[in-house]
Amino acid sequence: MNTFTARTAKALLAIALLTTLQACANRQEFRTEYAGVQQRWDKDYDAKKENVRNIELTNFSVREGYLHFVPQTHYVLQEYDFERYKRYDRMYFAPEWPMLIIPLYGWIACLMDTKSCFGYTTSWTNYPENIDQNERPTGNIENKSYSELPYGATLSLVLSGQLQSGEIYSHPPEGLNPNAQSINIKRIIQSWPNKPNTLNAKFNIEHQGKTYETVYDLSGTQIASLALESDSWNSPQENKHKYFYKLTSALEAGNHSAALVAFKKLEDMDFEKPESFWYRYALSAQSVGNHELAAAKAKRYLQVAVKRTYENEARALIANTQ
Repeated sequence: MNTFTARTAKALLAIALLTTLQACANRQEFRTEYAGVQQRWDKDYDAKKENVRNIELTNFSVREGYLHFVPQTHYVLQEYDFERYKRYDRMYFAPEWPMLIIPLYGWIACLMDTKSCFGYTTSWTNYPENIDQNERPTGNIENKSYSELPYGATLSLVLSGQLQSGEIYSHPPEGLNPNAQSINIKRIIQSWPNKPNTLNAKFNIEHQGKTYETVYDLSGTQIASLALESDSWNSPQENKHKYFYKLTSALEAGNHSAALVAFKKLEDMDFEKPESFWYRYALSAQSVGNHELAAAKAKRYLQVAVKRTYENEARALIANTQ
């Protein structure tokens, strides 16, 4: 019994060794053929990011306080030569050694499948792998452009100009959305210490470590079209006339919202207001539904009025809010 067991163990060990040897004997074989020189062009999507030659802003115009522009990104598509090789492969499968050493059963199995039993090699694949080497530019290029900034670009603006005082003033850099095609320059300029005679817009575009600059000088006509105005540029007397004019125009047009803005500006100025100012102020507030403000200005009228022309009307306004 022990002798039989030992022989069985040896046989199983031999089969295992042969199976391992067979697995190790299986191999993949390769054959490479030269297919010649071929060409390719850059992919347009990649070239838009990688082959940028210049970025600029064009088609400037000024409308309703905004400076409008159109970005232009210029890039190239390049053609390349390369050598192509085709690599074919096939598999060699070693003989089924375990089948050959098993008496009777293994031999019968080998007779039924001699190909697997004695080993075989497959045909070369019909779908070879392409291997491209030694790529180099041919010198052929195609220039292209599109009306956007490339992905990842940043855009900033430095607006400067010569003020009426003669000083050259530069506004701190203004970061812009890369997708922007306009900027409200009127808002920026009206925060300056004085009105400018000239205006210069310098745009900086950063992309992949490079800086592209576009400079645009606004014409006198474009500057005038901005209709620049700022209370800080005027004397107190000029602002007084300015807002009295705005107030009169708004009241004549029945635009009480605009009138309230002018009333507030004039209220904050240091000069003696006529008695009727406070009553008219209250009426405009009532007209837009601001009853609390209307009552406050009506009370102010009663405090300062000497002639008291609108006393009854002012008291009625106050009574309507209680």
